[in-house]
Amino acid sequence: MIKHSSLKIDNFRESIEKPLKIYLGDLTYNTVTLATEAFPLNVGYIASYCKKLFGSNVNITLFKYIDELEKAVIDSPPDILGLSNYCWSHNVSYEIFKLCKEKNPNACHVCSAYRIYLNGWTDEYASDDGEPRGSSGLPILNVLKRNNLVNAVIYVVRIYGGVNLGIPGLIHAYSTSASNTIKEASLIDWKPVDEICIQYSYDLDKIIKQKKWIIFKI
Repeated sequence: MIKHSSLKIDNFRESIEKPLKIYLGDLTYNTVTLATEAFPLNVGYIASYCKKLFGSNVNITLFKYIDELEKAVIDSPPDILGLSNYCWSHNVSYEIFKLCKEKNPNACHVCSAYRIYLNGWTDEYASDDGEPRGSSGLPILNVLKRNNLVNAVIYVVRIYGGVNLGIPGLIHAYSTSASNTIKEASLIDWKPVDEICIQYSYDLDKIIKQKKWIIFKI
């Protein structure tokens, strides 16, 4: 859970001259068959939380089908585009983002990084989202690593203000934003656990059920 500063939210609201147009998508292929029939609950939660924070300062539209999102991006490009990312949808997401940048060069950069621990392996990923290579996603990832965080993701949104920061400036800006996010976050201590299945004979059933916890030392 991430804590947010009400002062920063209020300042952001005041800085917006007109509502930000936001498109959120959990896309599926539908040319031959549906790749997924799941309701886009993930982007729905994001939209709901965003509306709770910013109210009328944001206009959010949800998308499930590629052709509908493509038409919307061409006809009325958004200020912010966010898409769910799966192994099978990575390429189509990339093409939609590319199209969005072509139609609206001032669209926000949403750079990110995550670290996921699963089955003894830590999966790491960073995205520069069009910024110079290594200037944004990697600094965010390095902040996660320095703080020894897993099962966590950080997104940093940059709205271009007309000033070119250069690569050193971008690295500083993105790493500082990531560090400040962690400072304001509610961190949870996490330890990997293993699930153990134990088979026992029926004559031990009564004894097992009488024990709330059984500890085996191996």
